Amino acid sequence: MVVNVVVTSTRVVVVGLGNCSSDSIVVQYNCLVTLSCYSCIVQLQNERNAHGLHDALDHGFSQLLRLRGVLDSAGVASGLTMSISEALGLRRLAEGATTQQELGSYLGLEKSTVSRLVDALIAKGLAEKQPDPQNARFRNVTLTAEGQRESSRVGDSMRERHVRMLAAMTTVERNAVAVALPALVRALAETES
Repeated sequence: MVVNVVVTSTRVVVVGLGNCSSDSIVVQYNCLVTLSCYSCIVQLQNERNAHGLHDALDHGFSQLLRLRGVLDSAGVASGLTMSISEALGLRRLAEGATTQQELGSYLGLEKSTVSRLVDALIAKGLAEKQPDPQNARFRNVTLTAEGQRESSRVGDSMRERHVRMLAAMTTVERNAVAVALPALVRALAETES
């Protein structure tokens, strides 16, 4: 089944079968639905739409970063004041002990930035360094009991925020996000490395 979708900087709208205005950014999804899995083929209609898609991505990323709290630590999670790197670091450390190098690779941060991040978490009583049992030259970063509680609070706050965001979308928009977000993450990983 081929469905035409009009993508703007704020909405994804199904417009049905047939042609759409050349002023719209039109993406065709060839969807086979199996539970919540989608196999999609995305085709840009012409060079003009590619330019419009660039503008939509540029605007969308700017808004996403602003609204997600990347620029203001108060926006990371409701009632919590920490940087996005602290919040993501806590969530990663909740999965288990890791070296600073592994944490930096996960967060995409330079060695010196990760060192300052870990030092800040230690100063707040949220993390500690322990010798790596496999290699005495390395020290693992682990969460303290308070760090585990803070990580849970961050996770709960983020989940509540995501529930509210998803509830504000239509079913079509939620499905489009489920398809587009992993594709965008994959494309970013492939082109930024």
